[in-house]
Amino acid sequence: MIYTKFNFMNKEINLDIYEDQLFTRCSSCATEFQVDFEVMKEVIKTGGDFSSTSLYCVECTRKF
Repeated sequence: MIYTKFNFMNKEINLDIYEDQLFTRCSSCATEFQVDFEVMKEVIKTGGDFSSTSLYCVECTRKF
């Protein structure tokens, strides 16, 4: 199981993460969208990471 954890009001919180619960904001227009798990697997496989990866929504992808 993959999870994230953080402290909230001096209590550690653990939240399970499932592949259909990955979301981000478009790097261009800030629209929130769901991240395709297969895309994230490719990012990680090629040496990328969650914090430095920029993704674009469908509309902004069409513009570029």
